Amino acid sequence: MNADHVSDEGKTKSTQQNWAVPRLVLQRQPAWLERHHRAVECAGKLKSAYKELLAILIEIDEHQVYFQLEKISLHAYCVEALELPTHTAFDFIDVIRTSKVVPELAQAILAGRTTISKARRVCSVITPHNQKEWIDLVSECSHKIVQRAVATANPRAAAPESLKYLSSDVLELKFAVSENWSELLTDVKDLMSQKESRNVTTEEALFVLMAEYKLKNDPVLKAERAQSRKQRRSTAVVALAGPNSESSKENKVSERVNSKATRVARYRPMSVEHQVELRDRNRCVYVDARGVQCESRRWLDKHHITEFSNGGEHTLENLETLCSAHHRMKHRYSRS
Repeated sequence: MNADHVSDEGKTKSTQQNWAVPRLVLQRQPAWLERHHRAVECAGKLKSAYKELLAILIEIDEHQVYFQLEKISLHAYCVEALELPTHTAFDFIDVIRTSKVVPELAQAILAGRTTISKARRVCSVITPHNQKEWIDLVSECSHKIVQRAVATANPRAAAPESLKYLSSDVLELKFAVSENWSELLTDVKDLMSQKESRNVTTEEALFVLMAEYKLKNDPVLKAERAQSRKQRRSTAVVALAGPNSESSKENKVSERVNSKATRVARYRPMSVEHQVELRDRNRCVYVDARGVQCESRRWLDKHHITEFSNGGEHTLENLETLCSAHHRMKHRYSRS
């Protein structure tokens, strides 16, 4: 009996030991499994949120809602108002712009066939004629395969423009160029090297070309040169002929003609253009509700504070420099 009792007791302990490990496993499984399920749930919510955000941004861009918040573009709205990272904003904007031409791209994202990041990669190559092939590719293949296919179809897309700091005052500029561009650069460097009697670097050649272009085309510099020429002519006329000369009379007649032109003609006198440039320094002068001036120096227009159709004149006081976005915004507000 004792042996049987010991045997039974040994079996009981053995059984308890055998079940000890599975019980520990069963106790740990719900914890990691629960975390996994929570991660899957969050990922699903994130994908849904991206699709919902794309849908509403398409509507915001269509109705230009960002103007109501004094944002000049959809990008400014995404970064400043929604506080999205810059690269995320560019992803959405590229897809939205491309979807205006190829609506099927946005539809594929909203249907869950692909993602924003993969769809953006094909924005440079997709067209209404080849949209089926590219949408199938981003729906079924990985990022790496999509990137390789885009680089084959459009090599420039594989090397986007970039400008980054290497040190406190040295930057690296990277962009793709054509063979003709490279040959032209070589010719320019040869000419400069011949003139300087030394080897001219690419940086030096580009700097000289850009400086010359700015000197010739910068409206502020042109206005300063015009003002300087006018002052020299006026000084020379007064010194040689006096204030009652025929030249002075002709100047007065010319001023009256220009004054009449500011009231009647649509053409703005160049003298007034120069005055506006000297005052505004070729920059949008719009100031938002926070007191921050727009920094845009591109796509600038001259805006009549009192509209020309309502009798506004081409005068320095009635003209201001605005970027195209703030120009449209001002006219929209004035109509409303």
